[in-house]
Amino acid sequence: MVKICPTCKKFVPLSATACPMCGNKKLVVANAPMPSPAQVPAPTVTKTPKKKKSKAPIIAISLLALVIIISIPIAVIFLNPCRNGHTWKQATCIAPLTCSVCGETSGEKLGHKWTGATCSEPAVCSRCGEKSYSEMKDHKYNTTGICSVCNATKEYGNSYCYVSKSELYAMAKDAFAMFKLL
Repeated sequence: MVKICPTCKKFVPLSATACPMCGNKKLVVANAPMPSPAQVPAPTVTKTPKKKKSKAPIIAISLLALVIIISIPIAVIFLNPCRNGHTWKQATCIAPLTCSVCGETSGEKLGHKWTGATCSEPAVCSRCGEKSYSEMKDHKYNTTGICSVCNATKEYGNSYCYVSKSELYAMAKDAFAMFKLL
């Protein structure tokens, strides 16, 4: 028994599933005598050529990554408004050392430096001039009810119903203490 290809009329080995010459898969089995090895064509292995993948996308992505990697430090250097050094504004009581160009801060705020508080005058910051009524001192009343510092009497107000800032503060302080708010 032998197999014959009906398309190219060649003998095909019994183990083959297709004709090695033309690729036809419909082989005919015949009761013919076995051909000599010279009559049977040697099976040929045909490789289908693989499509080459284009390297263009890889090259484009690599170039884009390179451009981004190089441009980030350049942008940081040239877009930084303080690339030649900061222009510092002095620290104040309420703000630390601050660059007037980019707003970067350094260090701590100074904080107020209160001086000169009495029972009749508020404390004044020697750095910025701000007044603080919460830093005022209490009156120093003597046995007759008169403050030895400002001569205020222990009553609130006088015959003209005038109440100074220090007296007003003292009234508020007493009111808070009376209602246990402090």
